[in-house]
Amino acid sequence: MIASGYSRTKAGWLLRGLLASVLLASLMFLCGCQSSTQSLFTATGPGWRVQQGQALWRPQRGLPEFGGDLVLAGDAAGRSLIQFDKTPVAILSAQLTPDRC
Repeated sequence: MIASGYSRTKAGWLLRGLLASVLLASLMFLCGCQSSTQSLFTATGPGWRVQQGQALWRPQRGLPEFGGDLVLAGDAAGRSLIQFDKTPVAILSAQLTPDRC
């Protein structure tokens, strides 16, 4: 009896783990996010206002902050870019266009 109950419990945990994994994989593949390697536009050329500087970021209260490079850019057509990098990794990169954000 004890071995039988243990097997049912173990099978239940395995089934829950499998369902959770399938749900997580489904959310990852069905999410409408874009990869960081894709770019909507390049923030260079005439008409762009680009500001660059250093910034400190604290991921969560109680955690240490770390510094990185911050870039803010925009043009008259309504396109905008914000990027925070900690060499060699891009921590945050976001682009907005008037018809797509």
